Amino acid sequence: GDIKGRGYCVLANTWPLLALEAESGRQIMAGGFPIYLEYGQSERVQLFERMNQGPSIKYLEKAVEITGASSCYFMTEKRWLGRDLLAMGDEEEDEILELLKNTLGQPKVIGQVYIWHYVPDRLNLKSSFEVGF
Repeated sequence: GDIKGRGYCVLANTWPLLALEAESGRQIMAGGFPIYLEYGQSERVQLFERMNQGPSIKYLEKAVEITGASSCYFMTEKRWLGRDLLAMGDEEEDEILELLKNTLGQPKVIGQVYIWHYVPDRLNLKSSFEVGF
């Protein structure tokens, strides 16, 4: 693939993406998202937060659109789920995990990490040429 990581889409928190970058020999940089000054990635961060708070296919469609990939991996942990990160109860986390499973199917679970692979239905997706930036 392209060394700059185009064509990859991994929606995840910053640390796992840094690990993935190292492990892939810098093939997959920043999950395939644009990098701004100081490694800032406003789109990825925003989409990651939204997926953890109220999961929706539209966020993954946006991720695919931004990265130019044909599919997208979403990686998260139970502790990132929910709006209130300081809440003591697991109820909201469990609710959102159920919502993710209903939306994206069963995840691969590796330790604390949940991984979904989203492959868009190409027929419903606008061609990349129509997409404004």
